[in-house]
Amino acid sequence: MPGREHHLITAAAIALLPEWRQALLGAEKANLIAEYCVYPDSYFDVAGPGHAKAAPYHFETDGVQFHYLPDTPIVDKYRYWRVEGGKLARTGKMDNLNWRHARNGFAYYLSRSVESLQAGRTKDALSFAGCLLHMLQDSCFALHSLEGPYGTDLFVLDRLFDCGDDLDKLPSDILAAAIPEAAATSPDYAPTSLGNCVEEAAFLLYSRYVATVLEARKTSFQIVRNVHDDKDTVGLYRKMFHNAVKLSADALNTILALAEGRHERMGDVTLSDLEPVERPWGFPGPYRFVTMLRDKALNPAGKIVPLSLIVDGEPRTFAKGLSFGSHAEFSFVYELPAAVYGKFSCRIGIHADYLESGETALTFLNNGEVVFTGTFNKGNPAQFVEIENPRGRFELSGTSPEAARCATAIVWAEPKLTPKKEET
Repeated sequence: MPGREHHLITAAAIALLPEWRQALLGAEKANLIAEYCVYPDSYFDVAGPGHAKAAPYHFETDGVQFHYLPDTPIVDKYRYWRVEGGKLARTGKMDNLNWRHARNGFAYYLSRSVESLQAGRTKDALSFAGCLLHMLQDSCFALHSLEGPYGTDLFVLDRLFDCGDDLDKLPSDILAAAIPEAAATSPDYAPTSLGNCVEEAAFLLYSRYVATVLEARKTSFQIVRNVHDDKDTVGLYRKMFHNAVKLSADALNTILALAEGRHERMGDVTLSDLEPVERPWGFPGPYRFVTMLRDKALNPAGKIVPLSLIVDGEPRTFAKGLSFGSHAEFSFVYELPAAVYGKFSCRIGIHADYLESGETALTFLNNGEVVFTGTFNKGNPAQFVEIENPRGRFELSGTSPEAARCATAIVWAEPKLTPKKEET
């Protein structure tokens, strides 16, 4: 992304903060907009002054700068199987490099920003914050949104769109161009805080980052299509710009709230609204290419229906949750911050439309410890599950017998994380 866009997004994000909170930035506010938010690019100004200025705020994981994060690998989750003892098994465990790099970088820059503000080092605080904003803005705007979570390389659209000799319609050039001036407007938005400690903020920021990237990716594809069809793109750019501003504003607001010791976000967290570190891909049956759905389900004919479980002998629908198919083995994994949540609860079982044919065995693991196992079928359609002190690697895994794999849909309803009660 050109530096101009970083300046515009950062300025618009700061303008959304309450005036009293903007005042905490002092005279460094202008420097955050003009300089600090482009430090990850300045770091490569080896022959000029940029590198020396940016170097104290540089962060790496595995020798990779916190700037353009690795993609989320998904191929291993659907392509590679082996046969062991007459049963299907995965060939290996998934290592979500995108999550690992994001978690490390989010925790580093959030903590350094907060600690620096609390120590009165506003320049350092906003320099660290600028690096975080830069990474978020690059990832969730135009060209670089093609990379990262479930992403690929920058040039994928160049291979999919035939531009002939008209290089003005080369997708990578379209998406690398400056934003139209009419699109750089300020959204109507009140920033929120993403957590009451750095660990929680890093955890919740990841889901916001992924959701914003995925939305930008779809928008970027539509921008390229509009250019090829000679249609207007200003509204699409404006939508993407607003999303980047909102994410940046929430990140800044969170840093300032944590530095002040303010606890502004309370209440339960719905796990299905968050992004798993690991999720299954490629089920047999209706969910083969859908993989999973949030807040709705597919019936055996592949039509959208509400989430539904049999509870106390009667069908009951749920507004929140996940639905997905079943296979020889599958798993959902979340990496939960320690000492933040006191309880997890949900209802889980076979979707009511699949009771005659569905069967699955499910296991919950909490930080490596098996805390629930159950087999679900017509005789046991659903159960309420409650787990104390959810933390670390929180996993739902399962399997189905071969005869049921194309005829099973699982509903994970109202999966809630309840924060620990604050000590008084």
